[in-house]
Amino acid sequence: ERYETVCNIGTGFSEEVLETLHTQLSATVIDRPKPFYEHSKVPAHQPDVWFEPRYVWEVRTADLTLSPKYRAAYGEGLDANKEKGVSLRFPRFIRVRDDKKVEEATGSRMVAEMYRRQESVGKGPAADDDFEY
Repeated sequence: ERYETVCNIGTGFSEEVLETLHTQLSATVIDRPKPFYEHSKVPAHQPDVWFEPRYVWEVRTADLTLSPKYRAAYGEGLDANKEKGVSLRFPRFIRVRDDKKVEEATGSRMVAEMYRRQESVGKGPAADDDFEY
C-alpha cells in the first residue's frame, strides 16, 4: 500500500461540490503524512493539510509530464536520474468515484504506462518538460 502525490488541483469544482468535499474531507484530516504516503520532502512542496485515504476522484488532464515536485510513478524507470515523478498538466476535477475504493485507484504502473504512451514521450522530450507546473 503506497499513495503518491500527482498534482495540485483547483479547477472543475462547483460551489456545491466544494461544500460537500469540505465537509467530507474535514472529517479525515490528519496531523502528518502516513509512512506509506510518497511525497516530496522539500518543505515548499508540502501541502497545508493531510487526509486519510478515503476518496477516489476522476481527474481530466491535458497530458502527463515529469516533475521533481510530485512522486507518482517514481521508481518506474521514467527518469534516468531517478529524481522525478509524473504530474498532471492542467488537471481539472470531474467527479468523485463512489464506485471505486482507494485500493482501486490508478497505481504507479498504470500512470507510468499512460506517460509512456503519450506521443510527445515517444519522440523525445517536449519543449517544456523541465517547466515546473
